[in-house]
Amino acid sequence: MKNFSRLICISLFALHFSSFTSLLAQQPSKGLDTKYIAANYYKGIVKILLYDSTAAKQGVHSGYVGRGSGFIVSDDGIVFTNRHVVELCVSGYMDYDYSESNSSWRTTAAYSEEKIKDASITNIHYTGYTTPIVQVYYGKGEEEYKLYVAKVLTIGVGSFDGAMLKIISDINGNPISTKFSTVPIGNSDAAVQGEDLCVYGYPAQYDGGFDLMLKDMSTLTMGKLSGYDYVFNKDYGYIKTDASINSGNSGGPVFNESNKVIGIATATGTKTSIGLIGGINGMYYVAAPKSTILQQLSSKGLSIPKNAGSINTILGERKPIQTAVDLNKNKSPSDVTSNSGGTSTNNTVTDYYKNSKITFHNAISDDGVLGKTGEVYDILNDGLDYVFVQVSNYGEPLNTDGFIVDAYKKSGDKYTFVETKNFDIQSDKSASYFKYFPQYTGDYRISVYTKNAVWINDGYVTFSLKEGGSSGSESTSETGTAFSKSKINFTNDEANVLKSDFYYKEFTIGKEGGFIYTVVDNYPEKLNTDQIIVDIWKKKAGKYDSFVETKKYNITSTLDYTYFKYTFYDTGDFKISVFTKDEKWINTGYVTIKKK
Repeated sequence: MKNFSRLICISLFALHFSSFTSLLAQQPSKGLDTKYIAANYYKGIVKILLYDSTAAKQGVHSGYVGRGSGFIVSDDGIVFTNRHVVELCVSGYMDYDYSESNSSWRTTAAYSEEKIKDASITNIHYTGYTTPIVQVYYGKGEEEYKLYVAKVLTIGVGSFDGAMLKIISDINGNPISTKFSTVPIGNSDAAVQGEDLCVYGYPAQYDGGFDLMLKDMSTLTMGKLSGYDYVFNKDYGYIKTDASINSGNSGGPVFNESNKVIGIATATGTKTSIGLIGGINGMYYVAAPKSTILQQLSSKGLSIPKNAGSINTILGERKPIQTAVDLNKNKSPSDVTSNSGGTSTNNTVTDYYKNSKITFHNAISDDGVLGKTGEVYDILNDGLDYVFVQVSNYGEPLNTDGFIVDAYKKSGDKYTFVETKNFDIQSDKSASYFKYFPQYTGDYRISVYTKNAVWINDGYVTFSLKEGGSSGSESTSETGTAFSKSKINFTNDEANVLKSDFYYKEFTIGKEGGFIYTVVDNYPEKLNTDQIIVDIWKKKAGKYDSFVETKKYNITSTLDYTYFKYTFYDTGDFKISVFTKDEKWINTGYVTIKKK
C-alpha cells in the first residue's frame, strides 16, 4: 500500500511538473526571447501589399505596386506601419518615363506637385491610387493566411514616418467579425543603448507580381540598440540598430528585451548599413485624430513621446490628383520628347498627322490582316466584346511608341468622357491597332493621342445591343448614374477576382458541378448597398426566360466592388442579374457552362 501511495505521489508530482514546465514554455525568458516572440506574435505581424485594380483592368501594369510590413495593435484590426509604405494610397502615384544623362527608364513614385513639374519626366503613363491589402497568417504553413482589405485612417506628414490602418473587410468585400491577434506595445523612451533588439517582418526576397509576393514568409533579424540619430531626422530622431532592415521590412515591429514593440523598422543608412527605427511612442500623435482609438491604444501601453518634434497627422482620405492625359497636355513643348516637332492639345490637325485616319474592324486574320471596316458593331454589354481600332498615318511613321486613347459616349448632343486607355506600339510603323472593349451600347468617339499627348485623330463608332444582351440605357433609366459604369465579370480563381486578364465567359465543370466567382465592379463609385440580390436565368430556345433561383449576399457598401461564389450543377448559357438590396438593377453578366 505504501508503494502504491508513493507511486500516486510520484505520478501527481510528474503531472504538476509537466504542467509547470509547459507553463514556463509559454512565458518569455529573461531578456529578449525571440522564440517566444515568434511563437506568440506571428499572427499579429502582417504583410501589406499595395494593389491598384484600375491599373490592372486598363492594362497599365499587373496591379501590384509595392509592399511593406505592419503589425496589429487591436483585436478589431488596427494596424501600425510606416507612412512611406501606404503613402500611395493617400497621395496617389504616377507611372512615368524618366530621362537623365542619355538614359531613360520607366518607374513609379508618389504623386506630388513637385514631381509633376520635374522636367526629366518625359511622359506620364498613368496616375491613380493603391489599396492596402493585408496578408494575415493564422498558421505557420505557407498557405495558412487570409487576405483583407484595409483603409488608411491617419498618416503622418511631419517628422515621424508613421501611419495607422483599419482592416475593413475580407478580400471579397464582406464584413468581418474576426478577432485578430495583437502584439504588445512597449515604451520607446524606456529603451536603452546596448540592449538586444529583434526586427520582425517581411523583407522582399523576390522580384515579381502580386501572387509571388504572397509567398514571402516572415523573417526575424537580431541586433543591438546601437544608438540614436538626429541627422537623418533632426526633429524627432531615430533609434539605430545593427539588426538587418531590408526592403519590405518597412513598417514592421521592433521588439526589445521587454519582448514588446518599441519601434517601427523604417530605413537603412546607405553608407553605414545601420538600421533606423522610429520609436513606437511617436504613433501616439499619429493615432491622435481618432480619439476613441487613441484611448483604446493608450490603455494597451501607447505612451506620449518625451520628444514630440513636429509629428503632424492628417486623415487618410485620398488627395485629388490629375489624370495622365491632363498632365501630359500641361507639360510645355520643351519638357516633352516628341518626334513630331511639338505638342498639340487643341484637336487641330498638325501637319504630321493631317492624313491620319481611325478605322474600326471586327476581326483579324492569322497573318495580321484586319477585317473589313465598319461603323456599327453588336455587343452584349458585358465588357468582354471588343473591336479592333486601327490608327494609320498613310505612309508616314507614327513616330510614337504608345497611344493615349480617350473614349467618349454620346449623351444627348454631347460626348461624355468614359475612360482613358494606354497602348504600346512600334513607332516606326505607319499603322497600328489595338483592341477596345466597350462597356455599353451607344455612339462613341475614340480620340487617339501620341505618347506625349499630341492629338492624332478621332474615330466614331456605334455599339448596338447583341441578342441576349442587357441595354445600357436600361441601366440609366432604372438607377440613374449610380451604376452607369458597373460591370459583371467571371473568373474561376479567387486570387484573380481583381485581375481582368483572368476574366472569362466560358467555364467547364465536373459531373458533380463546379463553382465560379462573379465579380461586381462599380469603379469608381461605391456600391452603396450592404446586400446584393442575384437572379440566375438559363437560356432556352434563344431566350433567357428559364428562371433558376435567387440568391442574396451580404457585402460591404463602402467598396466599389464585391464578388461571390456560385456553384453550377447544370450546363448551358446563363444570365446573372445583380440588384441592390432595394432592388435597383446594377448590371447583368452572361456566362456559358460546359461539362469536362
